[in-house]
Amino acid sequence: MEEIRLFDLISKTMVIEKVYGEKAVSFLHSDGALSSFFRTLLCKSPLFSRLYGWIQKRSFTKRKIAPFVKEFGVEMKEFEKGVDEFRSFNDFFCRKLKPGVREISGEALIFPADGRYRLMESLNGGSIQVKGLELTVAELIHDEKEARRYEGGAALIARLAPPDYHRFHFPASGQATASTPIEGDLYSVNPLSLSLQPRVLMENQRMVSFLETEEYGKICLVEVGAINVGTIHQTYTPGEVKKGDEKGTFSFGGSAMVLLFEKGKVQFNEDLVKFSSTGLEVLAKMGLPVATQLGE
Repeated sequence: MEEIRLFDLISKTMVIEKVYGEKAVSFLHSDGALSSFFRTLLCKSPLFSRLYGWIQKRSFTKRKIAPFVKEFGVEMKEFEKGVDEFRSFNDFFCRKLKPGVREISGEALIFPADGRYRLMESLNGGSIQVKGLELTVAELIHDEKEARRYEGGAALIARLAPPDYHRFHFPASGQATASTPIEGDLYSVNPLSLSLQPRVLMENQRMVSFLETEEYGKICLVEVGAINVGTIHQTYTPGEVKKGDEKGTFSFGGSAMVLLFEKGKVQFNEDLVKFSSTGLEVLAKMGLPVATQLGE
C-alpha cells in the first residue's frame, strides 16, 4: 500500500498518515476471488457491521484503548475522560471533547470535524469529480431539485480515520433541518478504497440535512457511513443552531462527510485550495477556519 501524504494545516508541513488495519485494507482491495468474497461479506452485509459494532461495545474491548492511543498518538488531554475511564472501545471512539478546549474561529466558516479534507471548487454540471468519474449531487443527496442549487458550487469532502475524534459539528450558525437517512452499503473510505471504488460516496449509507445561513447560503451536510459504521447518530435538535454546536457522532470505524456550497458564497482557505488542486488532502481539526464569506 502506497504512503498517504497529507498537508497538516496546523504545523504547515507534509506528514505521512499511519493507517489503522493497513494489512486488512490492502487485502480487501487486492485482486482475487478470496478478497472479492470478503469485500462482499463485509461491505454488503449489514449483519456483519452490526455484529462488529456490538463487539466493540463490550467491556473486554477496553484493553485495546491504551495500545491504540500510544500507537496513533491520540492527544487525550483534549477529552473529558482518561484512558481508564471508558466502558468499551466504542465508548472511547465516540469520546467527547472537554468544554472550551477547541477555539472556534469567530469570523469564518469552520471545519466541522477532525479529518482529512479535499475541496472541489466547481461542481460543473452538478457533478463531483473523483478519480475521473462524475458523481452527481443528485445521486448523493437523492433530491434533484435541491441538487440544482449547487450547480457550479463547491464540495468539501472530509475523511475521518479511526484515530480521529469522531463527533461532527455545525460549520456555521443558522437554521438546521432534520436529517434524512439514505440506505446503502458500508464500503471503506480509505484512500485506497476511494481510488478503486470512487462511487462509495454515492453507494454507502448516509444522512442528508441542510443548514440555512445568512453568510454562506444554504449548506448541504452529508454524513457518510463506512465499513463497520452501521450507525450515524444525530445528537442535535432541528432548528436554530450555533457554529461549533455538536451535530452528531459516528460509531466505530472510518467515516466521511460531504459539504455542498452554493456558487459564489465562500472564499476557501488558500492551503486547502492549493493542495486540493494537486490531489492531496489537508489534515485539519474541528474549529479551524475553512472559508470566509465571499463578500458581495
